[in-house]
Amino acid sequence: MNFVWAVFKREVRSYFVSPLAYTAMAVFLMIMGVLFFAALNAYNQQRMMALRTLAKVTPPESLITSLLGDDAVWALLIIVPLLTMRLLAEERRQHTAELLLTAPMTTRHIVWGKFFGSVFMLVCMLALTAWMPLTLVRLGDADPSRVWSGYVGALLYGGL
Repeated sequence: MNFVWAVFKREVRSYFVSPLAYTAMAVFLMIMGVLFFAALNAYNQQRMMALRTLAKVTPPESLITSLLGDDAVWALLIIVPLLTMRLLAEERRQHTAELLLTAPMTTRHIVWGKFFGSVFMLVCMLALTAWMPLTLVRLGDADPSRVWSGYVGALLYGGL
């Protein structure tokens, strides 16, 4: 387990000194922000139309479901490959792959450490988007359990 922890710490450190990680975070936040405001605008138009026709107003849970369901899947589909493609390619580029592969650890330790490092980066990216659904929960009457289940689903999808 110490080997996995060592690879994890090294991977997280390499993420936060790399401009690629910050670029991937910025792109992810930009995509999620645009999708959030588009979904919010669509919900607001739907609500105004329902008020004009005296129809039933749709609950804001549909906005949270679309934000953390469909929209997050598309954003993660773009960003997760950016994070994972560099895992072994960066080792080869820096000529540290030989050193890593000849260390007294198994390949399983290396893979798990790099996987947990990528998932930690994904958790950081998802945590930066927490203001979006929390705004809806605070200002509206959205269900917080849907928010948490949406984040767990996005994390599981990204980890997959």
